[in-house]
Amino acid sequence: YIKDKNIADFIVEFSQYGVPPIDSFVSSCPHIKPRTYSIASAPCKTRQFMTLYVTTTTFGNSKTGLCSGFLKNKDTSKIYMKLIEDEIDQISDIKDMPMLVISTEIGIASVFSLLELRQYDDGPFGKCQLYHSRKYHNKLIDELNEFKANGAVDDVFVGYTEEKSHEPQTVLDLMRNNMDNLWKLWENPKCMLYYNGLPGQIADEIIQLLVDITESFMKVTLDEAHDIVSKHNIIFNFVE
Repeated sequence: YIKDKNIADFIVEFSQYGVPPIDSFVSSCPHIKPRTYSIASAPCKTRQFMTLYVTTTTFGNSKTGLCSGFLKNKDTSKIYMKLIEDEIDQISDIKDMPMLVISTEIGIASVFSLLELRQYDDGPFGKCQLYHSRKYHNKLIDELNEFKANGAVDDVFVGYTEEKSHEPQTVLDLMRNNMDNLWKLWENPKCMLYYNGLPGQIADEIIQLLVDITESFMKVTLDEAHDIVSKHNIIFNFVE
């Protein structure tokens, strides 16, 4: 019952039984928590503007998310932001290294920032492969293909988990189906792995798959494969 109710619903439904003192009521209301959004543009392209990709959350009661709905509202004219640095900033210093980029769902936002860096910043850049999965196709996929056409990324592999016109594929499926191509990049000990996407056991599953691929292609023991993978530069960035 409570999960589909907000404070306004509660006031309307229960005010008939009495109204508490306003200070008591306000002090008992939960504070609005700050939301985090990934920047989807690189400062080397423009320092006056930034791009955010935001998914509007819709709940079972047909209400939209508070902050995402606010951003989507055409009457919104001002928002307050605090920029938080993360490990992706290090990539500008190691851009000449080959990169294995993996993302799921809204995690693609930070990947766009990375690809813009590779497109507009000075090179040279190492080889780059992108593996991305999401529930449904949208226009962002067309933009990924444009990055490939412009040379910002060498290979783009996209899978859909709930698109009726496609066989369901996760990023792990994409990696398994393209192991030969993936290994051409991963066999370089300088190749780094950057994951941006949903949290969960996906991190362990990606590492285990890379260990299996390393064991198979290098003909080494499982322990040796673990040791080889652990020496790569690996970054996992989780978004809700």
